[in-house]
Amino acid sequence: MSKDWRRRIRIATRTLHIGGAAVVLGAATFDGNPGLWGAVLLFSGAIIVGFDLLKYGWAWFRLFMGWSVLLKLALTAVGLAWDPAMLPTIWLSLIVGCVVSHASWRLRHLPFWGEPLGR
Repeated sequence: MSKDWRRRIRIATRTLHIGGAAVVLGAATFDGNPGLWGAVLLFSGAIIVGFDLLKYGWAWFRLFMGWSVLLKLALTAVGLAWDPAMLPTIWLSLIVGCVVSHASWRLRHLPFWGEPLGR
């Protein structure tokens, strides 16, 4: 697959992921049912992680960005599984995602152990 197609798929997947997060957060805020959007959120997130694993390999699991994604996954899973926790866990997941995605490259790629990645 060409880099151009990978880029298009990543953008589409991220858009779907943000849309899923918006619906799940809206459902939690207004005491609604997110329906299949919880699954869309988790599935699109898994695709994004898959792209990161292709790019960084197993090193992704030792990077700050990898651990932040695992934290968001855990928070979202708790929120979807336990209704009273949905609103605070989805908000916390959104906050973690926004802060980390807008952090510097150096922080996102900071390893918890081992050598730092080169650009």
